[in-house]
Amino acid sequence: MRTAKLSHRLRLQSFTQEAIQAAVIRIMSQDGAPGLTMDRVAAEVGMAKASLYVYFENKNQLLESVREASMQPLDAQLAALLEGDLPPYEKVRRLLVHLLSYFDRQPGLFRVLLWDHHLAARRARGKRSPRYQRFVSKLAKVLEEGVHTGAFKPLDPAKVAPLLLEAAVTIVGERVRRGETDSVEHDARLLEEVLLRGLAVRIEASP
Repeated sequence: MRTAKLSHRLRLQSFTQEAIQAAVIRIMSQDGAPGLTMDRVAAEVGMAKASLYVYFENKNQLLESVREASMQPLDAQLAALLEGDLPPYEKVRRLLVHLLSYFDRQPGLFRVLLWDHHLAARRARGKRSPRYQRFVSKLAKVLEEGVHTGAFKPLDPAKVAPLLLEAAVTIVGERVRRGETDSVEHDARLLEEVLLRGLAVRIEASP
């Protein structure tokens, strides 16, 4: 009986936290970080602000929780792509499309991540998060493989990897800022033309 009650309480807590995270993303999508307050999140979820503080101590902790929960699926998807069997050029091309598509579906989430990105940069004087560093490292390995196989020019993968990633982040940010709802393929192709085709030695045919 005690086990059943504990299981029910855990499910309730999980459901409540998911509702809170969804509310944060809605608010960020509508008004950005300035519009996000503990009062407003509590009102969106339909709970007392005191109850919200049971789960999160402050706004920063709340945003961090949303970031972590929302990035886990993307982390897994990108890791599977970068560690898969596709040729290096195709891996990077699909990576760009996937990043644009993921945040196109969740513009509020991108605002959460961008806010956290800027906050971390200010606090650590530009030091990137461990997640960012791990991702750049994986991407750099793909670029290095491309250099070794002759697909990419012999440029420094450790410098090119963050360049590619930041370019994709910039395009996502522009799409969110403008409220664009058209296909991401055009912008993904733009990144491919400007970055990948400038990096490539020979162009592998896209499927």
